[in-house]
Amino acid sequence: LEVAWEGTPTLLDGVWTGRITISELATDVVLLAGDGNGHAVSSNAFDLITAVVGRHVFYNNSAWDADDPAANKADDDAIALDKQALRPGQTATFANYTSYARGLNGIMVDIAGLANSASLNARDDFKFALGNNQNLGTWAAAPDPSQVVVRRGAGEQGSDRVTILWEDNAIEKQWLQVTVLATENTGLAEPDVFYFGNTIGESGDQLVNAIVNATDEIGTRNFQHSPLNPAAIDDPYDFNRDQLVNGTDRILAQPNEPADVAEADHGARGGSPPEAERHVGVEEHLDRFGRSGLAA
Repeated sequence: LEVAWEGTPTLLDGVWTGRITISELATDVVLLAGDGNGHAVSSNAFDLITAVVGRHVFYNNSAWDADDPAANKADDDAIALDKQALRPGQTATFANYTSYARGLNGIMVDIAGLANSASLNARDDFKFALGNNQNLGTWAAAPDPSQVVVRRGAGEQGSDRVTILWEDNAIEKQWLQVTVLATENTGLAEPDVFYFGNTIGESGDQLVNAIVNATDEIGTRNFQHSPLNPAAIDDPYDFNRDQLVNGTDRILAQPNEPADVAEADHGARGGSPPEAERHVGVEEHLDRFGRSGLAA
């Protein structure tokens, strides 16, 4: 709880008075005044407002969480710092989807004022859907999460962090819609909706599409990292998030062409492989998906 005076408080008859600003509520009772000895002389009760204050995607089962597939504190170090949730009506960009080789296998939702953490569960309190078009009514239900774990006070602003996991590659090359439902367990007044996407092997080299092609492969050759020079968590070419950029990442970004043809072409021309598309992922053209936004 942060309480700050607006201006200079006044000591009158042994009581400090003035206007204060409360920037965070961690309890439902806040002391508003005190005497010169620091003793409270008045208090006011507030109804806490439940709200989603953080939405994260992270690289579960990667080098960043010590290759641990379980949901725990180590996952905080695997949060994709350069990614943010796409909200309804916003324009989709590379900041909204990952290129992780294991797909979307972990997200976090930070909920302030979570009503019932002990009973929170995927079936009753969340809804997950998958799709690659603007007609949300055609999106299919996502696979059931493998784990839903709540860590009290571990989220932003002291909120409760809800970690949701899926099996590796159960969700890949498409958008995931996450709806935190308004239930007795969440305490939300209305549902909270957001999206994350995935296109394996995409480096974000083009603003208008999410196509994996020769440009992405060339980047893995030109911007390599070794154990002596490990890749940062936001490195656009470390597709398997092992803190290295090497031949493994190159394979993930190679166009969808028979390997012998691609290699023969490399040798014959001494250059890059043809501009054959591999996997399109979060839609072939982000501008088509993003300019009109996503409906709630």
